[in-house]
Amino acid sequence: MVCRHGPLASFLALQVALLAGCALIEQGTDPFAGDSTSADMIAFATDRDGDFEIYLVYADGRQTTRLTHSSGDDQHPSFSPDGQQIAFASGRVPFNNEIFTLDLADTNASNLSQFPIGDYHPDWSPDGSKIAFASLRDLNWEVYAMDADGRNTVRLTNHPAFDGYPAWSPDSRRIAFASARAAYAPAGIDSAELAAIEAATVQPGRAPNFDHQLFIVDADGQRLTRLTNSPSFDTEPAWSPDGSYIAFASNRSGPSDIWIMRSDGTDPINLTRSPSRDTAPSFSPDGSHIAYASDAFGQTDIWIMRADGSQRRAIYPSPGRDMTPTWMPAAGFSTRARCLLCPRQGGPNLGF
Repeated sequence: MVCRHGPLASFLALQVALLAGCALIEQGTDPFAGDSTSADMIAFATDRDGDFEIYLVYADGRQTTRLTHSSGDDQHPSFSPDGQQIAFASGRVPFNNEIFTLDLADTNASNLSQFPIGDYHPDWSPDGSKIAFASLRDLNWEVYAMDADGRNTVRLTNHPAFDGYPAWSPDSRRIAFASARAAYAPAGIDSAELAAIEAATVQPGRAPNFDHQLFIVDADGQRLTRLTNSPSFDTEPAWSPDGSYIAFASNRSGPSDIWIMRSDGTDPINLTRSPSRDTAPSFSPDGSHIAYASDAFGQTDIWIMRADGSQRRAIYPSPGRDMTPTWMPAAGFSTRARCLLCPRQGGPNLGF
């Protein structure tokens, strides 16, 4: 069988064709051998064509494919663990924002949350069973989880302050999230002094609104643990594939940098240390690299660096705003499943 080189409706439509009988490229002859990310793919949101839509791009910047076409903003993509679907937040329903899933085989989108008040920040659990998200459905930002088909929605946090940006741990047992529920407590402060700080900051009858800190909660909403305690804004947590580290965005050292810490909150390290605004980290499937959004060139672009902060580079600068990158899981695009006869050095051609 010979793979066809014409325009493709989606990446997965091509992948199906590959699995039907295309010759497989072996690791030993792979032109990308030794580069663990160049053939990987990243989904992101961009307004380069008007409103925000979801796109795919190779991690080395080759070829982009537009996945969604709607009149409302489509943002915050999150892959299913098999790489065949993307959950995202969309404003395509008038005067609302809801969680949709996109099937990459046919680009059909399904509304999962179907609730008249805004849902945002979806994150698909690594075991495939759940999607966590942030919502205003109880008239306050809280973290929820629902089955991957949209059923059985459960509220996981319950606090008058902001809770959002949920991120599943690799074992699907815990969720990291950002919250404005707690004040910064200097070292050595006792509970009475902390209570005085909070009382002086919170206005009577209003929810607390401290700078965001990172917390972890069990998947059933139990056993809340605080991870960070800084007088700054810590948000957008992202777990490493082995669960030992969490990357996050923080303004501890400037407008916003990408930081990394152990998953228990210890040993925080600033990876980017730049004057630009760096946000939305996402680990590569093998944990060797981190994708993130940065406005280092003026507009916001998708960047990649090694997990130690070295070798930073923009992968596809554009005149639009490119936001919230997320790596396709390894199951979605494996090196050995790339067709030898397809264009562009052993990989599918996603360009139209």
